[in-house]
Amino acid sequence: MAINFEIGTLLFQIYSHCHPSDASSLIQQVSVCIDEVSAWMKANWLQLNAAKTEVLWCASSRRQHQIPTGPVRVGDALVSPVTAARDLGVYIDAGVTMRTQVINTVRACFAALRQIRSVTRSLPQSARPADSDPNTGHHQVGSV
Repeated sequence: MAINFEIGTLLFQIYSHCHPSDASSLIQQVSVCIDEVSAWMKANWLQLNAAKTEVLWCASSRRQHQIPTGPVRVGDALVSPVTAARDLGVYIDAGVTMRTQVINTVRACFAALRQIRSVTRSLPQSARPADSDPNTGHHQVGSV
């Protein structure tokens, strides 16, 4: 069982895989790896922020009941697993279904549409699109 890690400018990731029966061994290995990375960071005047550390177990929906739910030791702190984590702007969920990503993308799109609607309402009537309802600011969309 190999542990892989990537170090970026402001974050690092540790990832691996195992059979559900080997999860406790993996948790110990990840904790040791985090300790080693933390020691390296301290030697280079950096600090690991356990408050911003997330643990995500990924498994298919059939195996979700087999993954551990207990916390993982990160330095002196215990970090409980999350159901979704954001990585470089993409939400990854424990079931690897992209459900969290889709929900957040739709939420952001509706927020942008609400902002556009509020801007449209504040425009003078002469500047509004010809197909907009002056009372609601809604636009008619059609095809030819």
